[in-house]
Amino acid sequence: MNKFSKKKEILALTGVILLLLGLNFFQDKVKNFFYKISEPFQETFFKTGKDIAGFFETISNLKNLEKENQDLKIENQELKSQIVTLKEKELENQILKQALDLNLQKDFKFLLSYVASRDLIQESVLINKGKLDGISEGMAVITFQKVLVGKIEKAYDNFSRVLLITDKNSSFACKIQSEDTSGVIKGGGNLEIFFDLIPQNAKIQTGQEVITTNREGVFPKGLLVGEIESIEKSDLQPYQRAKIKPAFEFKNLDALFVILDY
Repeated sequence: MNKFSKKKEILALTGVILLLLGLNFFQDKVKNFFYKISEPFQETFFKTGKDIAGFFETISNLKNLEKENQDLKIENQELKSQIVTLKEKELENQILKQALDLNLQKDFKFLLSYVASRDLIQESVLINKGKLDGISEGMAVITFQKVLVGKIEKAYDNFSRVLLITDKNSSFACKIQSEDTSGVIKGGGNLEIFFDLIPQNAKIQTGQEVITTNREGVFPKGLLVGEIESIEKSDLQPYQRAKIKPAFEFKNLDALFVILDY
C-alpha cells in the first residue's frame, strides 16, 4: 500500500472518530484527548473542505458568468436589431421626405417598396409589396425622382415582380420633353432601350430627355425615361431611331414607388 492510500485511510478514520466525538455519550476528557491528537488532521480536513468548497464555488461562478455572457450576447443582438430597424426607418423617412419635396403625393397615390432581388436575365426585380398591400398587375413603378423603372408584371400576396422598361416585351408611347416630337419606347434587352418611330423630319439631338405621354394609357404622362444617347437616321427609312440611356441604374435600384392611382 502506498503512502497516499495510507494517508487517505488515516484521514477517513479520523473523520469517523471526529463524527463520533460529536455524540454526547463520550466524556469530556476522552473527547479532549482525541481532539488533541487529531488536531493536525482537523486542519487538513478544514483545508481540504475549503478547497473543495472553493472548487464548487468556482464552477458555480463560471456557470453564472457563462449565463451572464449569454444574456449579454442576446441583449447585444437585440440592440443591434433595434439599431438596424431604426436605421431602416430613418432611411425610409428620408426617402419619403424626398418624394414629398418633389410633390410626388400631388401627382400620384403611391406605395413605397424595396427591391428584394434582381433578375438580370429576365430584366426584372422583385419588390417586397404585393396584393395584400393594394398592388395589381400593370401598375407603374418609379423612383422618387419620377424616373420610370417598369410596371408590375405579376403580383403575389406579399411580393411583386417588376418588368423593367428595358425588357424586349416592353413598349409604350413617349415624347421629347418640351417638344412635340413623339414616338415609341421599345426595350432592347441587355438593359437597353430605344426611341423608335420618330418622324424622319423631326430634329432631335443627343442629350434631350424623353418622357412618357400616356397616349396609350399604359403609364402616367411626364415620367422621365432617359436621354438620347445616339441617333440612327437613314434616308431609306421613313423613321428615325435613337438609343436612350435609361435614367436609372439597374444595380442601384433599391427603394421604389408603385403608383396605385393617378
